[in-house]
Amino acid sequence: LMRVLRLVSGLAELRRLVQMMSGCFKTLFWSSLLLFLIMTIWSVMAVELINPYIQEMDKKGAWVDCPRCRRAFASTFMANLTLFQTV
Repeated sequence: LMRVLRLVSGLAELRRLVQMMSGCFKTLFWSSLLLFLIMTIWSVMAVELINPYIQEMDKKGAWVDCPRCRRAFASTFMANLTLFQTV
């Protein structure tokens, strides 16, 4: 009988722990979504503002040995990837 009572009280603590973890996962999800949105906004700005300079420098031969450098800000996806790797 005592073992059953201990098991039931242990399950209440486990249930509380799972509830607290689910609350943390919700916060983590929304934080990640906000981070992704902010980085995407900066990526769009980088494509519009930085990419023309990079293409101009590429025509002058600035990145002969770096194939990724000329396309780092060529699209929003690549800019997002570049910013993510930088952070």
